[in-house]
Amino acid sequence: MDFASVPFQKLLFENADDDQLLSFLEQLDLEYSSAIDEKTRFGTLQILLPTLKAHVLRLESDQETCLETFVKPWMLSSFSQDSMVSTESVMALEGAVAFLIKRFFDGFGKTCIMQMFLPQLLLAVRLEPDFVDLDPISFIENSVDVTALKNRVDEMMDALDQVVMLDLECCISCLNRFVMELNDGGDDQTIAEDDKVDQEDDGSDIYHIMELIFTIAVALIPCTDTTIRTKLTHDLLPNLLRWQQSSKNNVPHEKQVKWCEMVWNRTLQMFALPATNLLRLEIYGLTVRFFDFYFGLPCQDGKPVPRKDLRFNESFFKILQSGLRSNDSLPRKYASYILKRIIDFSDKYNKTEDQEWTRYFNWTGKECLDHWDDWFLLYDIAHENVIHLVEPVLPRFEVLLNENALDASWWIIIFYRGFQNDVPSVKKGLLEYIFSRENKQVLNTMGVEQSFMFNALLKTVDLTNLFQVPTQGTLVSPFGEQFRKFMRNIVGAFIDKEEKTTFLKQLVHHMAHFISSHATILYIMEALTEVEDTDAWGPDELKSLRLLVDRHRNFNVPVTKKFLRRLAITAATKLSNTTSLSFSDIAKTISSLVNQYPITSQSDEYKIIYHWLEKSTSGMDIGSLSLGLKERIKTYICDLNSEDIPITVLQNQANVLARTSVFAIKNEEDVFIYWHEVEETIVSEWLLQEESIYLPIRVTRKDYLQWSLDIAYYERCVKLYNSRCYVSTMVKSDKLGSKQVFDPITIYDEAVDQLDSASQVCGEAVIDVFGPLLAFPWKEKTAEVVSRCVDLAIDFMKENLNQSKTFPVLIRSFINVIFQPELLALPELNEEGGPMKKALKMVIETGDLKPFTTAQCTELLHKYWSQYTPESTQSMIQYADEIASLLTFGPLRDREDQKLEAALALKMADPVQRAEADGTVETIFTQNDYLVRVLMNDLIMRLDTNNEDHCLFANKMIDNLLAAINKDELYDYTHTFTAEHRLKIRTGCSLLLLIDFADGSKADKYLDILFKIMKYETVTSSRCYIEWSVVRLLRRFPDRLSRLYEDLSSPEHRPNYIISLLTVTFTLGDSVPDDACVEHFSEIFIKLTPWLITNHYTIRLFSYCAWKRNWTSCIERGHGDLILKNKHLTSISTFTDTYVDCIKFYEKVKLHYYMSTFDPIKDFNIEFIFRQLPTVFEVIDNEKIGSRAFMRVNPNAMDRCPFVNPDRKVYYTAADPTEELITAQQPSTGDDIFQKKILPWEMMLESDMDFTKHNIKENRPRNHLIVVASLIDRLPNLAGLCRTCEIFNAEQLIIPSLKIKEEPGFSTISVSSDRWMPMDEVTEADVISFLTKKKEEGYFLCGLEQTTTSSSLGDFKFPEKCVLLLGKERQGIPADMLQMLDATVEIPQYGITRSLNVHVSGAICIYEYTKQMQWKSTLQ
Repeated sequence: MDFASVPFQKLLFENADDDQLLSFLEQLDLEYSSAIDEKTRFGTLQILLPTLKAHVLRLESDQETCLETFVKPWMLSSFSQDSMVSTESVMALEGAVAFLIKRFFDGFGKTCIMQMFLPQLLLAVRLEPDFVDLDPISFIENSVDVTALKNRVDEMMDALDQVVMLDLECCISCLNRFVMELNDGGDDQTIAEDDKVDQEDDGSDIYHIMELIFTIAVALIPCTDTTIRTKLTHDLLPNLLRWQQSSKNNVPHEKQVKWCEMVWNRTLQMFALPATNLLRLEIYGLTVRFFDFYFGLPCQDGKPVPRKDLRFNESFFKILQSGLRSNDSLPRKYASYILKRIIDFSDKYNKTEDQEWTRYFNWTGKECLDHWDDWFLLYDIAHENVIHLVEPVLPRFEVLLNENALDASWWIIIFYRGFQNDVPSVKKGLLEYIFSRENKQVLNTMGVEQSFMFNALLKTVDLTNLFQVPTQGTLVSPFGEQFRKFMRNIVGAFIDKEEKTTFLKQLVHHMAHFISSHATILYIMEALTEVEDTDAWGPDELKSLRLLVDRHRNFNVPVTKKFLRRLAITAATKLSNTTSLSFSDIAKTISSLVNQYPITSQSDEYKIIYHWLEKSTSGMDIGSLSLGLKERIKTYICDLNSEDIPITVLQNQANVLARTSVFAIKNEEDVFIYWHEVEETIVSEWLLQEESIYLPIRVTRKDYLQWSLDIAYYERCVKLYNSRCYVSTMVKSDKLGSKQVFDPITIYDEAVDQLDSASQVCGEAVIDVFGPLLAFPWKEKTAEVVSRCVDLAIDFMKENLNQSKTFPVLIRSFINVIFQPELLALPELNEEGGPMKKALKMVIETGDLKPFTTAQCTELLHKYWSQYTPESTQSMIQYADEIASLLTFGPLRDREDQKLEAALALKMADPVQRAEADGTVETIFTQNDYLVRVLMNDLIMRLDTNNEDHCLFANKMIDNLLAAINKDELYDYTHTFTAEHRLKIRTGCSLLLLIDFADGSKADKYLDILFKIMKYETVTSSRCYIEWSVVRLLRRFPDRLSRLYEDLSSPEHRPNYIISLLTVTFTLGDSVPDDACVEHFSEIFIKLTPWLITNHYTIRLFSYCAWKRNWTSCIERGHGDLILKNKHLTSISTFTDTYVDCIKFYEKVKLHYYMSTFDPIKDFNIEFIFRQLPTVFEVIDNEKIGSRAFMRVNPNAMDRCPFVNPDRKVYYTAADPTEELITAQQPSTGDDIFQKKILPWEMMLESDMDFTKHNIKENRPRNHLIVVASLIDRLPNLAGLCRTCEIFNAEQLIIPSLKIKEEPGFSTISVSSDRWMPMDEVTEADVISFLTKKKEEGYFLCGLEQTTTSSSLGDFKFPEKCVLLLGKERQGIPADMLQMLDATVEIPQYGITRSLNVHVSGAICIYEYTKQMQWKSTLQ
């Protein structure tokens, strides 16, 4: 409006007389006031305002009257809160009002400010509901130091009830435009010079009025109305400060300082608000906007004079650090900007004040600039989303820390920033870097910063997923071990003992109350068990420790609780300050630590607690402890109805004293003292009352008590038995003589009745009663009679299956009772459908859910069957089907809780145990499923080939095993390490031990089944056992070799079957008997020759290996004349021996054990079958069984299948650790190549692809599409694009760094397509030169971006040679690259969301290009 209104105003001023101007003004005023249409109103106002200005300027007097007559009504109507006047009209009126306030400041101006605008601001202060914590009225009163101004404020506050409410935005805008008018100056400046200077303190001069405006505006900053707050902080306050600090106004420096102090104090008040208050986020923007005013910038000449130098203010740096730590990007951005400006200011201008630097900031010169450069580099890099960009920079952190150039709070911020990273690999990499620090000074610096340790580090590590290892769980974790070592080192690195004590105290409280992840707690506790003894924990800390072990919400699995208690026992004894502990503290702690922990008098934990108790207390009296326990038991049992003491309190007291008293027993005499004090109470009152209480007798040495129990309690036990409280075992002692105890049939009937109504409490005792009963030889013990007991017991087991405390003891008793030799020896009890087989079926089914159950049963079966008596052999034959099932037993126990239990058991195992079990299934200490297979395989391994019953049993077993794996569903989409794959491996191992027993009448049947399996089995780790079985079968029955030759001659078979047949022929030359080798060598080369020239690369490879091995065997066995006389065979052999490529190839083949060195005779031993062969094919460790497991079952070696072959150990890579030590001490007897890791050759069976990858990658024809993804930095997008480009056969993918391919997640998302997709590295800085080069090569440059000239993807025709440029994830393609492109395309979008992920967008375009090229190809 200004460009038109000023000339129009001038025209009226120079050409119209006074009456005309007044007439114009009155008519326009009427039209403006009565206008209904907003367009008319705004048009009228554009003429009205210049007319008003011309009229007022023409008047020599009465200007105030004119303004009151016309302007004030306009303001009241247009600025009211319910006004419907358009924004344009309001803005035009605001400009005019501001001009008039300045022009007529002494009258109209002061009136508007003091009577209209400032009261509106004060009214907003009164009406704002959220000003409670930031009382603006008090702020105004404290900030105004001129009495006259205070009086004016009081007057305005008193008159607020009569104020007509106007729109606050309009009032602030008017004030702002008025200040802007003052700052702009101009010819029409009319404020008197003497009004600019603070000559009087009457509060009426311009400075005091401006100060009042400023003060009220600052008080109003915390207003919750975002628009009002923005107008104040972005416009009004900065303009007021510009006016004040303008040199032409001559405002004294101390007054300028006062205004800056006022803003800063209000900022601090906002910072003091609770962290949840959103107003706190405004302080960073406030500091940015007022930074120049604080520091006197920009300075016109020379050095700036700061009004508020915040470098010496600790609160300022606390605000900055709060912003840098924030999860919100805006505070981080502002805080980073402010800090950079502080550094820049300090670098440019020397310190001029005498103030002391704070601990947060101390500028000593140019060297500080280097430190801060490093700091910013680390801060920025910590939030990168690619780990290989972060790792190279991290070493600068330790340099920064060692030089002690910056306060520790700054490097903590770097880690805060890194811990906020959303990319798990980067966050984990940063944590691993921290954990790898070993410098004690660095560790001490970290440790003393408790805010870092507890608020940042432990909070970040409190995430179970960080410790997760696929297939292993959370406690077999390299990351966890690093964390444990770090925590141990940091405790040991404390220099100040008091700081160390404080840290350890805080740590136990933090674990008990704040840390939720069980993995984090366990690794910390492990670390605490390894630190030096420290007197740190007092009563409060032990209370937190008890809370941790008893009530932590995430320790619900018994095995984790057990492990936690084990660690807590050691930690408590190491770190407790015994001088500050009472006996009650120690007793309660011991009670918590040993509760549900299987402690024995010989265990380390018992000794640790014993010595701790001995050190912690003096004058401990065993008699007083026993007496106290006796009194509590009596009170607990006899006074249950007492109203004074709750039963839970009594029980807890009794348990605490009982558990503690265990550790007071020092010798045999103490045992008897203790026992005789409490035995009457326990036995006569507790047993008969059938109540439960903790009995310390479990941890005493039984040899002290056995005789006493036998004699003293025999009669009492009989009494208890007759009163339905059954004892767990029948008393049998030589001391008792030959008493007639019971009648079996009567007691059996009674026991069956009791079992039918048994509870969890007495179930074990009732079941145990059946043990001696069923073992006794009584003729009524028929299958029907025994079934009564078995059926009831099975039902009872099923009812209690989910009872974690009672079921293990119940099933253990059941197994011990049922699977006795006396019952297994009775054929009528072991028939199909009989009680014994029903019991075994239930045990096996239960074993799928409950570890150890099946192994316990199998041990009893093995103990009986391994006697190989006629009775036990017949029993084995009866159980052939069940034994076949047990040979392959072992469910996949891969639930998270099972992995956790396994990891904990591994940690709790003895180091010697761990060493012996390394690399085998034995490392899973919580599961002994493998023992079932060991026991059953030991059973069949020791069968006698000359025993007819053994041969009969073995052939039944072969039938069962082949039937188990001769199922089509086992070979459809089979993946390694699934349950199906494991079944086939286990069956193959057992089949090898039995195949030598195969009856000649069944040989053809067995070969047919084995060949059928070879046709469909594609997983070599399981197929190799079938091939080995075929070799051993053909070795026994060489007359069946024709069956092999027949299939080898047919070209109709699938490649994998031909490869398997060829594998069988590898070792036949060495294996066939002497009387059959001539016939074999006469046939085999004829059968192999055609396969040497096939197109299938892998078949040629295997046929070549078979040729070489059989040729060598033929000559070594003295039959070389058969082949050397054949010129055709000799020609082929000579060619392969002399041709360079064949020589090189065979040298590589010899590195593969199975193809060159494997011997089906010499390698027929337990170690190779169950451990080494799975290692060759990289079978998972928990499927391997070492020979030592078999030796522990029965150390007597068998000639037919020894445990190991010492002559072959030099070739093996997975020997027991002890064997490896023996081997290492002996001189090498073989070539060095056999000491190398045996390489898996499974990939060679898949197709030609692995052997021709380079050729395929380089020579396959591709579409001429180059996808440039150099502007993309997120790994999932790049990996996804790699997969898409490979699928659609793009020519090349350009990425910012090839190192990203090394990231674990890249190959996972790309599904290993990076092996086939040509990729090149072009950084973002080099993209322009790359595009230029491609344009010169004739490529069309196309970008995926929405621009004004973009073509819709469906309408765009891609040229054949095309470069597709993809933009950044958020910003798109930069402007300097857009201008280089020949075209841009965009994807039509029809939904509400207006953007697609860059990978998805790129994939759509790549598909469209491919579709168009395919369509063109079809037309051609």
